[in-house]
Amino acid sequence: DVYATMTDGNSFAFFANGEKPNRFPVIGHIMNKLLKIMNWDKKLDEEIIEIPADLKENLIGNYNDFLHGKGFDVGIIEKNNKLYASSQFFEFFSGQKESEMVYLKNGFFKIKHYPNLLKFKIINGKPISVTLIRDNNSIDVELLEK
Repeated sequence: DVYATMTDGNSFAFFANGEKPNRFPVIGHIMNKLLKIMNWDKKLDEEIIEIPADLKENLIGNYNDFLHGKGFDVGIIEKNNKLYASSQFFEFFSGQKESEMVYLKNGFFKIKHYPNLLKFKIINGKPISVTLIRDNNSIDVELLEK
């Protein structure tokens, strides 16, 4: 895994040999420490607004991996009137299985432990795809319910 800033050319990389699951918590711990030390854990500058109730209801469900392409299923759940993306991948790298999803005033979502913006396409109350956006790049990913 390679992590880099988009502005100043700094980066760090992790190399691991094999599929031993104990490497994920170690890499996650080191990654979080480096993000803090390098001051790369900045807060989102976008204006966050309340998620409309019908949109929230439409998104809740379990889906094939649409975030990382690593085969980790993703759930969208509601807790305390907020939406969270739930994935084993988040647990490996942040220590928490759920990461809060916030709704931005321009209709996009941001997940706390995920670098891309998300824009869901919903037809007849059912999410059918999501566009993942970072800078000037985007990709459409089909949403398959589990």
